Amino acid sequence: MTQVALVLYIVAKIGNYFSTLGLGYTVVFLIFTLPKVYELRKHEIDSVANQVVSQSKQAYSQYGAPYVNKIPRASTSTSTPSNYGGNRPVDNYSTADSASIAPNGPTGNEYKKTY
Repeated sequence: MTQVALVLYIVAKIGNYFSTLGLGYTVVFLIFTLPKVYELRKHEIDSVANQVVSQSKQAYSQYGAPYVNKIPRASTSTSTPSNYGGNRPVDNYSTADSASIAPNGPTGNEYKKTY
């Protein structure tokens, strides 16, 4: 959280030195010059980009992956239950919504909402 605040602070400080029109001119200038620079120095830029990618993957596996792996994942299984035959009776399956329904069917009181 503090890293995000620091980045936003730096961006705000840099933004104070440029007007919107000046920033627009800079963006247009870079749009037309960067493709030519890349064309002239393609091998150097690609090697630096590959180094950045490999270092970021290494940093992610060292710092980010242990935390991401702790996040519980939803089941992606598409298999059906073994007792599913197409015409399954409702009484064999219970969900949180139907747990209070009587075995012989709803009595009507289960669907009333209390506020």
